[in-house]
Amino acid sequence: MTGASARIDLSAIRHNVALFAGMATGARICAVVKADGYGHGAAAVAGAAVEAGATWLAVATIEEAIEIAQSDIAGDVPVMILSERPAAELRSGWSELPGSKRLMVASEWGARLIDSLADDPVPVHIKVDTGMHRVGVAPGDAVALAGLISSLPGLVLEGVCTHFAVADDPDDPFTDIQVQRFDSVLADLAAAGHHLEIVHMANSAAAITRPDTHRDLVRLGISMYGAAALRTRRSPVEVRPAMSLTSSITALHGIEAGESVSYGRRWFAETATTIATLPLGYADGISRSSAATGVEVLIGGRRCPMVGVVTMDQTMVVVGDTSLADVGDEVVLIGRQGDQEITVDEIAGRLGTIGYEVLVGLGHRMSRTVVP
Repeated sequence: MTGASARIDLSAIRHNVALFAGMATGARICAVVKADGYGHGAAAVAGAAVEAGATWLAVATIEEAIEIAQSDIAGDVPVMILSERPAAELRSGWSELPGSKRLMVASEWGARLIDSLADDPVPVHIKVDTGMHRVGVAPGDAVALAGLISSLPGLVLEGVCTHFAVADDPDDPFTDIQVQRFDSVLADLAAAGHHLEIVHMANSAAAITRPDTHRDLVRLGISMYGAAALRTRRSPVEVRPAMSLTSSITALHGIEAGESVSYGRRWFAETATTIATLPLGYADGISRSSAATGVEVLIGGRRCPMVGVVTMDQTMVVVGDTSLADVGDEVVLIGRQGDQEITVDEIAGRLGTIGYEVLVGLGHRMSRTVVP
């Protein structure tokens, strides 16, 4: 373990889920707990989400579904795997998957593979590619795939879904195009006699700005963890951050004007100052370029900039006068200290990325404390 600790506030998870459950116009909430619950701990987040009203869970891999199955929180809650998985992965984990599993199908080979493994009929959802061009069956081939699924004894066609490419920008008209394409597929499926129990397309962003996309199920991801779902405007929904990240100062040393810090000598002190060293680095998910992009930390309620290149195990920040900090003092990398707060979204903005990447990139060397 490093000298850093992530605090996971499950009350924030419950608050955020309940908030969206109240907003979802007749739709159920599917809590997305892939990537170890976006770095928060999948089992703990799943339990809190279900307590707050989520009735479905979603993961990305077979291993993640098995982890949920082995916890004592899922019960009979459906656990949806969000894309077709490689054949070797599906075969090796099949016997350990939860009985409540739901699998995505986007191809003939995927349907036939599940059928070959199934002892009892498995509920599946067709994933339609309406414009992401990542995974999914082409809209024009959805009816044929539905017909194949209906003909296979090991499968039950339960649902159909798609995924938005730019729902985080409510002004981008491409979301309208995707909705139109998806609705056309739904009409074609109905005309062919396929009546789906579960239709879903809304992610966190669409749940906020596009109630017309809620349908039967809302897949709640980033908003459940309290980070921003919208990229181009402030969200009207006030979610609570579920994670804070703290460390401490392990060393203090004064440097003179003109001296450099860290590898490559990319930062030079303009005046004499004091540098604090923190015991975590890019092996723990702190971007190597954090200092160059203006990422700050909180020490004694003050904002202190990172300086120099972040190293594998250590990060340096400027604290100024030696009287303002001491070895052992708390350092807040994400969260609040005094009147100041540093959010995941602030860090993501400075790094030119998104909150998702910041959260899931935090390494497992740091301890994680779950607070009910």
